[in-house]
Amino acid sequence: MFQSDFQRQKNFANPNLFNNSNPPKENGPAAQPVPAVDHPDDTKEENKEQEQVRTEHMLKHPFQNTWTLWYLENDGFQSWLDMQTVIMSFNNAEDFWSLYNHIKPPSYIKIGSDYSQLKEAIRPMWEDAANKEGGRWVITLNYTPETKAVNLWLDVILYLIGGVFDHSDQICGAVVDVSMIIF
Repeated sequence: MFQSDFQRQKNFANPNLFNNSNPPKENGPAAQPVPAVDHPDDTKEENKEQEQVRTEHMLKHPFQNTWTLWYLENDGFQSWLDMQTVIMSFNNAEDFWSLYNHIKPPSYIKIGSDYSQLKEAIRPMWEDAANKEGGRWVITLNYTPETKAVNLWLDVILYLIGGVFDHSDQICGAVVDVSMIIF
């Protein structure tokens, strides 16, 4: 039977959990019997309720779209398309956070590299049919603390996957590009 952490802790504190009906071993110390706890008659209903598996914590929170995170590591030797790598696709909040918490933040990836988060089946290239006749917004951050840039990227992708933007159905994705600007 699957139990939540709360239920396990509750059972851990329940002395009946440790009630052992096996006789003690001859060469071991004598075990003290654990007295049975008296229960009122109405506990049968309560026990049935506890035996049911609670599934509300096992449900995933789906997104309207499936999203794919791409990573481009610019090595200067391969074609631009060959440098693109699919990291993972996800369609729910739990899978997104699992991914986000295990990748390097944009401020830690190689200069010249980028992350692209796009709707499923859209490749990070202008030639993709979904991107034709499209546009893009560019936000340039001049020297800024790493946390500010990372938080901005997180805000953008959360708004994107949450469908918060006006006309979200027309937005294909977002890209964060790590560049070194020399003045």
